[in-house]
Amino acid sequence: MRVLYTGQEIRKEVQRILARTSERRVAVVAFVGRGAPAHLPRPKGLEIYCWPRAGGTSASAVTTLLKSGASVYFADRMHAKVYWAERSGAVIASANLSDNAFGSGDLHEAGIALASGQIDIERLISSIDASPVTPEALEKLRREEAIERSQRTGRPARPTIPTFQEWHDGRGGLPWKWDYWDSSGGGVSKRARDAVKEIHPDYIPQKYIYCNRGTLKEEDWVLRVKKGRTGILMGPEWVYVERVVLVGRKDKAYAPEYPFQAVQARERRHCPAPPFTIDKGFRTALRCASASFGLKNINAQVESKPPTPAFLKRIRNLL
Repeated sequence: MRVLYTGQEIRKEVQRILARTSERRVAVVAFVGRGAPAHLPRPKGLEIYCWPRAGGTSASAVTTLLKSGASVYFADRMHAKVYWAERSGAVIASANLSDNAFGSGDLHEAGIALASGQIDIERLISSIDASPVTPEALEKLRREEAIERSQRTGRPARPTIPTFQEWHDGRGGLPWKWDYWDSSGGGVSKRARDAVKEIHPDYIPQKYIYCNRGTLKEEDWVLRVKKGRTGILMGPEWVYVERVVLVGRKDKAYAPEYPFQAVQARERRHCPAPPFTIDKGFRTALRCASASFGLKNINAQVESKPPTPAFLKRIRNLL
């Protein structure tokens, strides 16, 4: 066992034991700071367990590490700082995976270097109840960061909405589903209006979508499009599902083939941030991609279904 007296000493030892990609490597830390990727020259295959707390763990750093091939897991209220490699050794220290802790800040850190076998890494991991990072968890952290930054600076929180390119390339954003405009329906059902009133007595339904049982659920994001005769998709807009109701059979809005309605209760500006922003480039790419994709394939895209990778890639390649 060897004592490490400074953040710089901890950084050098951590980088040494995590350098070999041929062995299993694990970092169990409270926080992954914005500068964390710079301290991990070989992140591919590295397991990272951290606390998704805004102001401590950076969503952008986690995204960068995931893109570099690391496996990242979130565990609430996890405060340990352990760096471990299967054969190269281990470090237990006070230092998080951040610039401040690793010597470029003014934090005073200390730790010990020891042999790998002195730590039961599986016991440690099983005790922290960690889950793999999901797009939803990453987006939640990003939004909480915006709120934390607003409280710290006194400036209004403005959550960053990724572009379609960023969403497609894995740099944030939520999952979503397709649907299309249908002007043949009978309007908003009574049950949908009543469900919206339960959220707030002054609310009225802003948007609605006909659907079948189980295809849409609360908090789903739906990209609603207009479908032309040739299959071209136009006029995309986001719908945020806040309630899903079964339409009464005697209601004039009842449609036997789609007996449910998914409803957005609030105005768009009062809803959470959507998966990505609908800009001019995306609108154009969507039209062009659908024109070349074929009517049969386009029909398979819509009706409350998640997008297919093939069609998403076609859109992405046109941007």
